[in-house]
Amino acid sequence: MRQWLVMLSLVAVVGFAIAQDDDKPKTKAQPKAKKANDDLGLELEADPNALGKKLVDKKELLDKISYALGQQIGQMKQQGVDVDPKRVIKGLEDAMQGKEAEFSEEEIKQAFAAYEPHRRNAMVKVGEDFLAANKEKEGIKTLPCGVQYKVLVSGKGASPKATDTVKVHYKGRLINGKVFDGSYMGETPAKRDKPAEFPLNGVIKGFKESLVKMKTGDRWTVYLPSELAYGERGSPPTIGPHAVLIFDLELVEIVE
Repeated sequence: MRQWLVMLSLVAVVGFAIAQDDDKPKTKAQPKAKKANDDLGLELEADPNALGKKLVDKKELLDKISYALGQQIGQMKQQGVDVDPKRVIKGLEDAMQGKEAEFSEEEIKQAFAAYEPHRRNAMVKVGEDFLAANKEKEGIKTLPCGVQYKVLVSGKGASPKATDTVKVHYKGRLINGKVFDGSYMGETPAKRDKPAEFPLNGVIKGFKESLVKMKTGDRWTVYLPSELAYGERGSPPTIGPHAVLIFDLELVEIVE
């Protein structure tokens, strides 16, 4: 819930800053101070902020910031919150115009707290429904820990122990297909792509439980229940609470 409040606070702060800037009286531009190196085609200005103004237009920066804040609010859907865009805009406009808020801070906190169980239950159900349907698909198997997997390529090497360090090609994505991390970005690893190296006791449980069952040379697609991934906290802003994660894994090497 704290993340939601921080995000909405940022919107209010930026909106206030934009409004304040628009209200400032316009001042007459000061003449530029010529320097010796003008002969080189460089023109310096007395204003210490001049370089920033020349390099990046302020309006362009605010356009980007405004859009990014809108994106962040939209991504709250991945956190299980279906915000109403019209109400978001209404709240933003009221804040920028200095109007009194429709609700007190205490009422807003109570609303967030009351909505939390609905959000959590919705995200849990999405994951459960996905895994229930996925396990019925051809080639899908399930490990005792609950990880679902599909063998793409069978290797003939050794399997790592839970205390080993391994080299792995991987790509992680959400159930909506959005890629959030990986050692490669193509369909399969290219020669130029370097595998990630990490100790198995330093990764999320589902990742480790999958790799210790694989043999060197194996390529699997694994489906991690949220309790074997990032659980109820998620990994904001990309991975929401109770998110099922999908990984394409290739066990390249067990590091000696």
